[in-house]
Amino acid sequence: MEGKTLLAIPFGSDAESAELHNEMCDLIFNAVGKITQSKSYRVALPIKKEDIQALIAIQRCQSTGQKRKQPPEEHLPATFLIHSLSNVHYQILMQQTVWASQNITFRIAPPEMNCPDFLFAIKGL
Repeated sequence: MEGKTLLAIPFGSDAESAELHNEMCDLIFNAVGKITQSKSYRVALPIKKEDIQALIAIQRCQSTGQKRKQPPEEHLPATFLIHSLSNVHYQILMQQTVWASQNITFRIAPPEMNCPDFLFAIKGL
């Protein structure tokens, strides 16, 4: 993939629904287009590692003529990949962490997110 890459993480439980992923992808694509005033980028749907492995196995079965059972429908990852961004559009999207429109609200993060080394809870607040 050429260009810069960002993660778009929508808010709400709809993001985990496989049936709504195409619609969510379109909403993110349109929102990024309005924010950056560009259409020269792509948005990719989330896919589980198991689904990638299943797709590879299905392709192998199709080539050999065998039948394979589809994996069960579960909650999917809720992170969409925005890729092929120019440096300018990348910087525009990174200016704020959360973007909202009437149709969708999502958080932007670089793919190399930093995970905390230490987590704690404050009791009694």
